[in-house]
Amino acid sequence: MRRNVFGKTWWAQKWIGALEELGRTYSNRLPRGRTYARRGAVKDLVITPGKVVARVQGTRRTPYKVEIRLKALTNKKWQKVIKALAQQAIFAAKLLTGEMPPDIDEVFKSCGFSLFPVKATELKTSCSCPDWANPCKHIAATHYILAEAFDRDPFLLFELRGWKKERVLEELRLSRSLNSSTEKKLKTDTEKHNLEKETIDKLDEEKFVSLKNSLEDIHFHIAHQEGKFAILKRLGPFPAETNSSTFTSALEKIYKNASELALKIALGLDLHS
Repeated sequence: MRRNVFGKTWWAQKWIGALEELGRTYSNRLPRGRTYARRGAVKDLVITPGKVVARVQGTRRTPYKVEIRLKALTNKKWQKVIKALAQQAIFAAKLLTGEMPPDIDEVFKSCGFSLFPVKATELKTSCSCPDWANPCKHIAATHYILAEAFDRDPFLLFELRGWKKERVLEELRLSRSLNSSTEKKLKTDTEKHNLEKETIDKLDEEKFVSLKNSLEDIHFHIAHQEGKFAILKRLGPFPAETNSSTFTSALEKIYKNASELALKIALGLDLHS
């Protein structure tokens, strides 16, 4: 059985993959780096936003200083990631229980960047040793020990990228809470709107029924007026030069026809009957 296997978890393996990409030209340094890492040559590993610093004991008495730099994400980028993570319950649930979701880098990529170094050029490394190769065995050893640290605590990846575990989880909780409040408010507003619409519809229906009932209580009684051609009689006699008898007879006929037509319209009768 191999001793000190580095990269047991998928996220640590991704980190070692970045190292192997960086060490394609000087691949012979990687086995030496693993040997250094296994024998405990890496001392004082410190992870801060955007930088890893370690001391690696080589052949000389004074340890060599190793630095590995990976650009930290800005707060604006982190807020974008947090918002995307909060929208997916499975990611939020796993992170809040201390687990690294397998597809988390897809969320980072959907925001326009990656949690892990995508290209070897993203990793800026340096060592105080005289070896001009990059990575030298001391840098490679630091990478392997860093992968081992990631195995134990995946949130160190977040810290390297700019935010500590506590801040990530706090922002995630806050974002989830805001999402929940927004969803609750939206649901309440929708229910309120539906209730208002239902109330208005009910009131409109009640008004219609009330109006219908009130109309049914109205009765019409159409009767002939007393006296024939009362209006004509009120006009009085026509001028002397007018043939009064003929003119009055013609007006009475028109008046009669108009009255009958008006009555048919009011009663909804056939106008041609």
